[in-house]
Amino acid sequence: MHIFQSIRFGLRFYILSLIVLFFNGCSSEPKQPPRPDTREVNVVVLLPLSGQYAHIGDSYLKAIELALFEFADLNLKAQVLDTKGTFEGALETLKHVKDADVVLGPVMSTAVDAVSMWALKRKIPVISLTNNFTKAQPGVFVFGIPPQSEIEAMVGSAVKNRMERFTAILPSGAFGATMRESLEKTIQAYGASLVDVFFYSPNMDELPSIIKQMQKKTVAGIFVLSGGKELFTISEAIKSAKISGRILGTQQWKASDVIHWRNLSESWYTSGYSAQKQIFENRYFSLYNKEPDVSAYLAYDAMAMLSKLHKLSYDAPFSMTALTSPMGFVGLQGSFSLQKDGSVKRKIAIMEIKDGASQMRELVEGK
Repeated sequence: MHIFQSIRFGLRFYILSLIVLFFNGCSSEPKQPPRPDTREVNVVVLLPLSGQYAHIGDSYLKAIELALFEFADLNLKAQVLDTKGTFEGALETLKHVKDADVVLGPVMSTAVDAVSMWALKRKIPVISLTNNFTKAQPGVFVFGIPPQSEIEAMVGSAVKNRMERFTAILPSGAFGATMRESLEKTIQAYGASLVDVFFYSPNMDELPSIIKQMQKKTVAGIFVLSGGKELFTISEAIKSAKISGRILGTQQWKASDVIHWRNLSESWYTSGYSAQKQIFENRYFSLYNKEPDVSAYLAYDAMAMLSKLHKLSYDAPFSMTALTSPMGFVGLQGSFSLQKDGSVKRKIAIMEIKDGASQMRELVEGK
C-alpha cells in the first residue's frame, strides 16, 4: 500500500506538467535525476488526444506516463502533441515540433502517412503505434501487433491440434473484409478449410440467421474477431444453440473480462505474454481508477524501450543499429525485436480460458 501511495503522489506531481493543449505540445519530464552518462534527447509523442479516437490516445498517454516515470531520467524530454487521429491533424501538429530525436506514435494509419513523410526527410526514426503492417518501411516501425500475425499464430496452433474445418463470424466493413482475406489465405496455406464466413452489422440483427446456418455444419474452430459486448452476445448465442467447435479469438478479447464468461470456457485467444503484465494492470488501475486499453501495453513497452536505449548509448541511442539490435527487448507484451524493414518480430502466446483463469498453451513466433 505504501509503495502505491508514493508512486501515486510522485506520478500525480509529474502529470501536472503533462498538460496537452489543442495543437500545442508541452515538454513532459520524468522525475529521475539526469545521469552523467546520458545526453539530452527529445521524444515527440504523437497521439489522438481529441476527436473520435481520444479515448485511445488518453489510455496510451497514461501508459507512456507510467513508463517515463519508471524508466526515464531528466535528460529524456517528451513533447506530447495531438494528431486528432487524422492525416490533416498530424500535418498541423508537426508544425509545433521543437526538436526531435525520435517519434513515438502516431496511432491511426492515416496519421502515420503524414508523419512518415515528415520524419524520413529529416532522418528521424518513427516508432508508430499502428497495427497496419503495410505502413512499415525502413525508418518507420509498426509497433502495433497486426491482426494478421495473430491469425497466423492461432491457425498454426489450431491445425497442429487437429482442427481442420473453420468458420468465422466477423463485423461488416473494412476490418471484417480484411480479416476474411487473411483467414482465407492462412487457413488454405495450412491445408485446412474455411467452411463459412458470416458478417454482422452493428445492431447484430443477422445473428439468429447466422446461428441457424451454423447448426447445419460441423466445424472444429469458430473465429470471433471482436471483443466486448459483441463477443459476449455471439459466444452466448453459439453456446445456447449447442454448436460444436472451439471459439477462437485475438487480443481484441480482454482477458480480465472473458475469463469470467462461462460461454467462453475452453476458448482460445492470442495475447502477448509477460509475468509483468498483471503488475502493470494493477498499477495502472490503482493510479487512474480504470483499466488500460487493450493495446496500451504497447505504448508502455515502446516508451520503456526508448528510455532504456537512451541509457545504453550516449552518442546515438536511437540509431538504426541500436533500434534493430538482434538482442531485442522484453516488455509487457513479451519479447520483441525491431527489424530493418520496419516490422517488429514478436512471440505470440496462445491462451486458453479454463476454470475462470487464462492459461498459456504455447508460445509461437509471430510473422
